[in-house]
Amino acid sequence: PAYLVEMPNSPTYVIDWEGGWYGFVPAGAKYLKGGVWAGGTGSKETQIGPLAMVMGRYGRLNKSSGGGGSGAGSTVSDFNQGPVAKFDEEKFKKCLMDSYFIDLVSWKFDRNGGQFKGKKGTQTHEVNINTTSRSAKELGEQLKALGVGDGRPNSGAFFKSDQKTGYVASDVVRDNGYKYVGVLGVAIHELGNLLAMQTTVANPYSGYKTKTARGENISDPDAGAAFETCVFGGLVGLQSGRVGNKRELK
Repeated sequence: PAYLVEMPNSPTYVIDWEGGWYGFVPAGAKYLKGGVWAGGTGSKETQIGPLAMVMGRYGRLNKSSGGGGSGAGSTVSDFNQGPVAKFDEEKFKKCLMDSYFIDLVSWKFDRNGGQFKGKKGTQTHEVNINTTSRSAKELGEQLKALGVGDGRPNSGAFFKSDQKTGYVASDVVRDNGYKYVGVLGVAIHELGNLLAMQTTVANPYSGYKTKTARGENISDPDAGAAFETCVFGGLVGLQSGRVGNKRELK
């Protein structure tokens, strides 16, 4: 009933398909059922509520959910400490091929929106990135209505009802306090989620990266996080423009 990824002296990543839970348990802990574990370094038997996907906790996997988000609002005051994020088109192409076996045809993005086109054999894959129609508050509320997240503002989102459109929050895009490369990171995150759906990845969490290139734990369990991490080495902070495990949404 549960899929476990264990690494020595590291948290164990669990997907409990039968129970509908996913997340990390501390090193040495034993997963029981229903989002509950026992033992492990510095832990005790615990059960955490929906989508509390952080180190040493569980979040409920809503199998019928209609989408996913990127970077819910946070009160965390510190920023990413990694290198300044830089977009490398050759790296982007390699990640497309490694992740989805897609060749890049074209990719354009600015604060007004974006368009992606790629090919997998004879099949064309297209994605539009909408940056004008939905605010971070609206995205958070829409995701919550689908059983995803707690309703806090989200910097980006995708919805299974439209597999060709990803969203970057309009107020995030308009805020000059957010660096362009951070906004680009959100766009690439949602592009990754949509390409995973279009290419019918059997397990959308299979490519999930638990750590940044610097070894920091990432608490976003979707294919978009894996793709963004491949392209940049982690999540790109909106305010710092640096790579790490925080989105830095105000």
